[in-house]
Amino acid sequence: MDFIPIMNRASSVAQSMTLIAGRVVTSTSGTISTQDVRGGGVVVSKTGGKTGRYTFTLQAGTNTPVTSHIFLGLYVNIIGPDDTAISNSKGIVPFIRDIDIGEGADDGTVEVQFVISTATAQADTELADAAGFTFLLVLGNKVSG
Repeated sequence: MDFIPIMNRASSVAQSMTLIAGRVVTSTSGTISTQDVRGGGVVVSKTGGKTGRYTFTLQAGTNTPVTSHIFLGLYVNIIGPDDTAISNSKGIVPFIRDIDIGEGADDGTVEVQFVISTATAQADTELADAAGFTFLLVLGNKVSG
């Protein structure tokens, strides 16, 4: 028999995952001006000494250490301007670096890097001033053995 998930009902898969969504807006040179996070404790910060990079840090709960999760995915979308063109001289392509949720240092962090998009290279680059991005962080709960 095939298992078909039913919307609005917690399946065994849904019970073993945590979804955290949010929106980050920058000011100048990639500095974060605002962030709004829903669904769990995570703080987004500009990664010191790195161009166009942001660190997502899990916040431990009362009964939930950051080491109780595994990384399943981080999906990032840039929020562009209403009408003007997006310059390819600014960071427009996100990718994931340094997964330390359930692996590596296991310190509850993961980073997203923004790069330019050209035919010859994809150098680390800041987002355009006042740009924003949305994200969905998907975590699994470690199964105790």
